Amino acid sequence: MSVGPGRVVVGIELNASYHRAARHGTITAICRNIHLGATLSSHEIELTDDNARLLCTVRLRCLVRNRPPAS
Repeated sequence: MSVGPGRVVVGIELNASYHRAARHGTITAICRNIHLGATLSSHEIELTDDNARLLCTVRLRCLVRNRPPAS
């Protein structure tokens, strides 16, 4: 959504740290942009349970490229 038309995003690194298990209920994921650059972006995603307990923390890095021409 943040890169604009004519651009594509490719995940290049994913790191997840699991803190506790969820056995039932709803899991909520909130993504925060750490860095939105012209070629690289970094994001942190926190997953919590119904009681707002942290289940997992994920860091995602993406490469932003121009969309290849259609063949």
